[in-house]
Amino acid sequence: MRNRELRKLRWVVTSLIILTLVLSTFNLRSEIDSLYQKGNEQFNKNQFDSASVYFDELVSEFPLKKEGYFNRGLCFYRLQQYDKAISDFEKCIQIDSVFKEAKFLKALSLQKKGELKKAYTEFEKLNTTYTGYNGANKHVRNYQLAVILSKNWYYMLAIMFMIIILFAVVAKTYTFKR
Repeated sequence: MRNRELRKLRWVVTSLIILTLVLSTFNLRSEIDSLYQKGNEQFNKNQFDSASVYFDELVSEFPLKKEGYFNRGLCFYRLQQYDKAISDFEKCIQIDSVFKEAKFLKALSLQKKGELKKAYTEFEKLNTTYTGYNGANKHVRNYQLAVILSKNWYYMLAIMFMIIILFAVVAKTYTFKR
């Protein structure tokens, strides 16, 4: 009899533990959803400071969820706090190495910050099938043009000087007489 009672007791305790774990999982999921929803509501109202507070809490409570870092990074991007945005996007990429939106926004943040070489490198890493690739590619081409112009500024200056001289000669030659 004693063995039978012990097995029943073990079954009851095990069932209670499993039930507690299941209920706590549902509670965690609803807490995540609640923080995420409140943060998004503030973000949609362009209240980026208050939205970042909700995403801060989401990140501190659930540090392995990329969504918290990504949304907080978006808030920082909109607040023009590019260093913080880059840091959050990098954390997203550490959690999910194929998170294209985080890679794209990291590159844009670098560009906005003025770190064009790093931005160029990040844009180059983007997959061409990504929806934002065409826009990113345009930014890359603009950067390449800026680099070419900055390296060859003296050629550009010489060409402009020659055009001005040519214009002056033509203007002097074709001066209208009264």
